[in-house]
Amino acid sequence: MKISGNLGYHIYPIVDFFGGATSVKRSAAYEGLRENGQYDRFVNTLTVEFERGGIGQWTWAGGIAINAAEEHERYVLTEGTISDAGGEWYCTTPSGVTPLSIPDSPQPTLQELWISEIRDAADQPPNLEDAVVALEAIRISLASE
Repeated sequence: MKISGNLGYHIYPIVDFFGGATSVKRSAAYEGLRENGQYDRFVNTLTVEFERGGIGQWTWAGGIAINAAEEHERYVLTEGTISDAGGEWYCTTPSGVTPLSIPDSPQPTLQELWISEIRDAADQPPNLEDAVVALEAIRISLASE
């Protein structure tokens, strides 16, 4: 099962914040699957339990039944929940719901980020902590396959 082509980029910042995973569970359903690998509609889910507490859940869906592809993320923690409802992020705690504003700034493409990391790597010593986080993100991504 292929959850997402760039799941590592979704997972890395979450692992950096919440720590490694203690459990990874996934499910998928495809309808109208053809021999060339295309399909009419799909639903994929991924649930990750984190070492530092809390659960992250991703849902990707697309196709005819919902008319457009969707992606939702939610992180349920002991003190509150952080969720993405169609591009709008919210923090829910016992005291209420707070919208989380994401600055509107131009984002570099994944290719531009990759090239800049390679170019800047010669000027900086290796960062073991980043490597550990990246390996954990890869481990979660592979566990979802």
